[in-house]
Amino acid sequence: MWKDECEQEKVRCQEECPIGTYGFQCTQRCDCQNGAKCYHVNGACMCDPGFKGIYCQERMCPEGFYGLKCNKRCPCNITNTLSCHPLSGECSCKVGWAGLYCNETCPPGYYGEGCQLTCPCQNGADCDSITGKCTCAPGYM
Repeated sequence: MWKDECEQEKVRCQEECPIGTYGFQCTQRCDCQNGAKCYHVNGACMCDPGFKGIYCQERMCPEGFYGLKCNKRCPCNITNTLSCHPLSGECSCKVGWAGLYCNETCPPGYYGEGCQLTCPCQNGADCDSITGKCTCAPGYM
C-alpha cells in the first residue's frame, strides 16, 4: 500500500527543499546571513568568501577595509552605507541612497532600499526618499 501511495502522490523524494528552508519536510527556516547558502538537509550555512561564523554573520576584514589581505579602504560613503563587501569592496546603501559609492540620493519619484520603489505621490507632491511619505503641494491634502 505504501508503494502505491507514493506512486499515486508522485512523491519520490527527488527534490531538495526550496531555498531558505531545510529539514524534515522543509519546515525549518534558514538563518544564514550575508548571502550565504543554506544546506537543505541540516541548515548549515555555507559562507561566501569574506565571511565566517555559524550564520556567516562575521566579516573577515575590519570595518572600512576589504580585499584578500584586508588592506584596501572601502570607497563607500560611510554615512550612507550599510556595509562594504569584504572581498569586492561593493557598497550596500542605506535606504534612500544609491550609486556605486552610496553618494547619490534617490532620483525624483523613487524611494527606499536601492531606490527601487516608486513614490505614490501625485499633483506635484514631494516624496521622502527614505519613507516614500508625500508632502503635498499647496492646495492638496
